[in-house]
This record gives sequence, C-alpha cells and structure tokens, in this order.
Amino acid sequence: MKEVTDATFKAEVLNAKKPVLVKFGAEWCGPCRMLAPILEDVLATESEHFNIVSVDVDNCPTISAKYGIQSLPTMILFKDGDNVAQFMGMMQKEDVISRVKASL
Repeated sequence: MKEVTDATFKAEVLNAKKPVLVKFGAEWCGPCRMLAPILEDVLATESEHFNIVSVDVDNCPTISAKYGIQSLPTMILFKDGDNVAQFMGMMQKEDVISRVKASL
C-alpha cells in the first residue's frame, strides 16, 4: 500500500482516475498496524475497482486536520476528488469491500 503525504495527496487521491480509499493511521496505533495487511488483501483483489493508500497522521498534519481525523484508524473513500464515505476502526476484509462498493 502506497503512503501519500501532504505534498502528494492532491495528485494521488483528489486527482485520481478511480476511487481511492485512504487509511489514516500512525505507527504507534496497534489497530492501524492490524488493519494494514487486511487492506493489502483488499487491494490485491479489488485494485481494478479502487485504489488504497495510507496517510501517517504524524507526518501529514495538514491533510489530517483538513479531514478532521481524530480517531485512528479512519478510512475515507474519495471519488472524483470528493469524500463520499468515512469508516472508523478495525474492519475485516469483507466489511471493507462491501462498504466501499456500497458507497460507489
């Protein structure tokens, strides 16, 4: 899963041709670390429908503040540059896929 920064967020997420699920997390966040391999699995099976990237909130304060990230992990789904759905907390692969597809 690619990590995006304040500097690359617009190009990688807002200007993306397909929907992007952004996972906001931090290295010190246990649930964030547990979610990472699940999202890698989702990406492996769903990459034709949407992309997944991560944002480290400690390294990207501008983007984290802009989207009001207060709880980790938080996932925001962007489509055509717009925030179309937001999910918080740990989720299983099937839940991630069904929630994202329902929001597209």
